[in-house]
Amino acid sequence: MGHGAAVVLHLSQRITDPNHKLYFDNYFTTYNVIEVLTDKRIHAAGTARICCFANPPLKSDKEMSKKERGNHDQVTSRDGKLVLVKWFDNRSVLLASNFVGVGEEDEVERWDKKEKRYMKIKRPQIVKKFNEAMGGVDKLDQLISLYRTEIKSRKWTLRMITHGFDVAVVNSWLEYRRDAQHSGIPNKEVLDLLHFRMNVAECLVRLGKPQALKKRGQPSIPSTLTPLEEPPLKQGTIARRFLPKVQKDLVDHMPNFDDKKEATRCKQPFCTGKTHVFCDKCKVHLCFVPHRNCFKAAHRK
Repeated sequence: MGHGAAVVLHLSQRITDPNHKLYFDNYFTTYNVIEVLTDKRIHAAGTARICCFANPPLKSDKEMSKKERGNHDQVTSRDGKLVLVKWFDNRSVLLASNFVGVGEEDEVERWDKKEKRYMKIKRPQIVKKFNEAMGGVDKLDQLISLYRTEIKSRKWTLRMITHGFDVAVVNSWLEYRRDAQHSGIPNKEVLDLLHFRMNVAECLVRLGKPQALKKRGQPSIPSTLTPLEEPPLKQGTIARRFLPKVQKDLVDHMPNFDDKKEATRCKQPFCTGKTHVFCDKCKVHLCFVPHRNCFKAAHRK
């Protein structure tokens, strides 16, 4: 059966009731595993590699690329247990199933680079069902690949450790988005994956630790920005906010003054004042005047 198919069969042993549906990646998809699942009355579908099948008479990529976008080709095994569907979007994708093929096509929107507009193309039913069920490992791998932790080492142990960090952060971000949705937080206030990773990194670096002192001597990489001068925020970006874990750790939160011409809005909730005072550790502006001490209120538990 092969290693990939053996994993599918081993995990599907607990499925005893018929008509369950399994979706898997092309690493696990072979004719033999789908044939066995068919005998067990388990519906299966997944992306496939054409080299894992006995040269099916499907159209070539070159032939399909000459036709309109969204065209497809389909072949069925002689015993009728397996259907292969090849669909051409930006590139070709091959899917195999024992319960669904082209079926009832629907339309999806895709961006056309040449015409610079969205266009509707036809999509086979097997592609629709696979996209709706896709998740788990496929989604996790996709999100990890966006901001993968790179490490220059040949030791597989170090790469496994950094990969474990990436898996933990991505799963935490998915849970954070789900909790934010249940709490009714507006989408514009929900952090994207990049800012979420940056917040996690800053919390690990700053939590319970004093503010790092500047090193003496000339910096190795010259910079035109001083520590108090940050690049201006572009329109639509989220302003710097508190890191809740660092905000109230009661370690080395010292007030400082910026060199800006105009004062910055205080970040304490329900405060409308403007100030030049900011926290040297949190890098967030807070009022620090006799009749309004937002700096003290923000850092108290």
